[in-house]
Amino acid sequence: MDPICASRRGAFVLALLVAGDGCGRRAPPEPASRLRVGTSGWISRPSPFATGGLGAAALDLVFRPLFRQQPDGTLRGDLAVSQRFSDDGRALTAELREGVHFSDGSPLTAADVVDSYRRSREAGAWGFDQLVGIEEAGPRTVLLRPSRPFLVPAAMTVGVARRGSEPPVGSGPFVVAAEEATRLVLTRNPRHDGPPPALEGIDFEHYDNASEEWSSLLGRKVDLVTYVPWNKFELLSLIPTVRAEMALSSLLVEMQLREPPPPFDQPAVRRALATAIDRDELVRLALRGRGLPAHGVVWPRAEAFDAGTAGYPVAPDEAR
Repeated sequence: MDPICASRRGAFVLALLVAGDGCGRRAPPEPASRLRVGTSGWISRPSPFATGGLGAAALDLVFRPLFRQQPDGTLRGDLAVSQRFSDDGRALTAELREGVHFSDGSPLTAADVVDSYRRSREAGAWGFDQLVGIEEAGPRTVLLRPSRPFLVPAAMTVGVARRGSEPPVGSGPFVVAAEEATRLVLTRNPRHDGPPPALEGIDFEHYDNASEEWSSLLGRKVDLVTYVPWNKFELLSLIPTVRAEMALSSLLVEMQLREPPPPFDQPAVRRALATAIDRDELVRLALRGRGLPAHGVVWPRAEAFDAGTAGYPVAPDEAR
């Protein structure tokens, strides 16, 4: 059965404390400042092998991937400066950027990419079902074998760690300076080959529940909280010292009928139910317009999404 809901635009809403300057605007950040972040998620060290918690959410701050997903869903090379498919689309060759070093000073090579992605796949990291093989084709060349022709596997957006490093060492703009059960501290990576980040560091603080998280934001103990439910978004407009930053997440909300009882065990009835549901109305009313209708289990802006696949029509009269 077709999923009946949508990818949520409000699934990762950031609420920022705005500096009070008399008119509700945020003052420009001071150079080399630190950002204080409150989170109700569990604290864990950023790692390409993490499958949840802050370790997965903050991955891009410490590790750089071959490709980085853009807001429109397309992929752009990061560690990969060029890529080309074989004529049949079953092999993707990626050339790595020169001069990239890990935070410990060691150079990043194709061997690191292969080792890191194999470890991520073994750990069950997201997106690796689209990658059936990876191998070195030179010191700075990686050969990828996607699960279907001309697909850039979603796994290529997972960061790369130095071969054999434990804890994992990355090449991103920040490094882990301190890790505790309820706190994670990141500082600038002095060996990052790109432009230095505007922030000197980021301090993550764990809170047991959303109420404590919000109290800390309003009490100016943190500058940002990492999650706001989409149904609370209107509340933010009533608080002049808080601003919401919204981004489309890759989360799909779906409803499934597993081992359905009669009459839903009949395909014709399930199809009637699917055609009776107006996904655009669901997005407008349930998600308050903060999402996109989904017509399958693939995120609508993913590389793997086939735009030519027709979704179920909205036909409530026929569904009766």
